Amino acid sequence: MKTGIAGSARAVAIEALEGRLLLSSVVAAAVPGTGTINGSVYDDVNGNGVIDAGEKTLAGVSVFYRAGPDDLTQVTTSTDAAGQYNFDGVPAGVRGVAAVSNGPVFINPNTVSVSVTAGQTSTADIPVTAFAIVTGRVRKVGKLGLEPAVGAKVYLDANDNGRADRGEMRQTTTVAGYGFYDAPAGNHSVRMLRVPPHVRPQSTSVRGTIVRGRAVNFPDMVLARPVVKLSGTAFVDRDGDNQVDQGEPLLNGVEVIVDLNRNGKQELGETHAYTNASGRFATTAPAGRVTLTILVPERYGRLGAFSTTRIVNIALDSGDRDIRIGFIPR
Repeated sequence: MKTGIAGSARAVAIEALEGRLLLSSVVAAAVPGTGTINGSVYDDVNGNGVIDAGEKTLAGVSVFYRAGPDDLTQVTTSTDAAGQYNFDGVPAGVRGVAAVSNGPVFINPNTVSVSVTAGQTSTADIPVTAFAIVTGRVRKVGKLGLEPAVGAKVYLDANDNGRADRGEMRQTTTVAGYGFYDAPAGNHSVRMLRVPPHVRPQSTSVRGTIVRGRAVNFPDMVLARPVVKLSGTAFVDRDGDNQVDQGEPLLNGVEVIVDLNRNGKQELGETHAYTNASGRFATTAPAGRVTLTILVPERYGRLGAFSTTRIVNIALDSGDRDIRIGFIPR
């Protein structure tokens, strides 16, 4: 009987011990080991998912993985000068490793799955598509120096034939300039598609080297309006024919302002002149559509024109231009 009891006790003890061992083994299996992931990030130019001859690995690309499906913490590194990355201490299991743009390297992001085994190294090369960005500005000569030229039409001349062909990238400039994304690699030019009227561009094209995965800023293109001589006569146009007839008074001391910002007064960078005793004035103005603000002295109040504005169109390359400014009495 004692033996039976002792045997039963031993059996229970053994069973309990086996249970503890089984539990211990289950707990141990629930705590995964860690392994290593390494590989490269490469520009998969032909999109076949294999590193082919001529396809380059990319340095400076950000690579990360998450430790688990419910863990939002990212473990991040960057590819080295050879385009390689390495993660140690990665929990065993299936992990997603992602490559994304980082700083100077521009790529379309991609994620690959890799199975990590404890104590072993898994290799995962990440194919991505690198793209180039071309930026630049078109500027114009303004009152206070160079300023943005908004609305200029430019295109990226991918085949360098000097023409805007179908399919070539085009943009209209903003205050920030222009930007071509996913630009073709190589030595290419950005050209002015259409030169605005009454403008002499100092350059209608700029050239640079475009590299996949990189941003390049092209030199500025600059637009300048040529300056022409502007002169004229201010007079009392009694018969309204805009001709200086015999007996029609010539106006002295009338101020003629080349009013670039059309605010009715002369400011820094705007030319102006006063008429002399013969009613004549002489100044300069940029070619194109120009607004002249004419200010008449108060002593000519009987004319009913203390201040008036004339719009003068000056054709490009017209040379000297002489105008008549007639005031018709009330």
